[in-house]
Amino acid sequence: MTVATALEGEQLSKLSRENEQEIENVMIAIIANFNNSVNVGNKLTPDQIYEIALSIISDYWMLKIDEILNCFKMAKGGKYGEIKRLDQPTIMGFLHQYDTKTKAEYFNTKTVPMQRREREEENEPKAILLSVEDIKALKPKDNTNK
Repeated sequence: MTVATALEGEQLSKLSRENEQEIENVMIAIIANFNNSVNVGNKLTPDQIYEIALSIISDYWMLKIDEILNCFKMAKGGKYGEIKRLDQPTIMGFLHQYDTKTKAEYFNTKTVPMQRREREEENEPKAILLSVEDIKALKPKDNTNK
């Protein structure tokens, strides 16, 4: 997964409005998986996992689920330094780095091709053929009696 592919999908805020309980359960599962896959001395408790899930939904509402998965994948890979402990400030710190630095790097290096703008064909004014009678009909009528 890349930053580009992770950016696809719906924001947490939209998903939460549609089904709050389901998105909480998804976030709990993601954090629990991260907790189980990281080798640290003290693991997160179920209460801590729940609190972190709510904090992520509240504070990082603009992220997509794939972005959170990508962030945790990068954290496990060492992109954000060695994981010495696992707690709410650490996890929120990973998300902050992902949201502010990783995405900024992506957008700064992404080249947007300039679209070549073609000049639209200029339309020549069309000649209008009018008869003498048409021209007389267009002239204002003189209402003065001569």
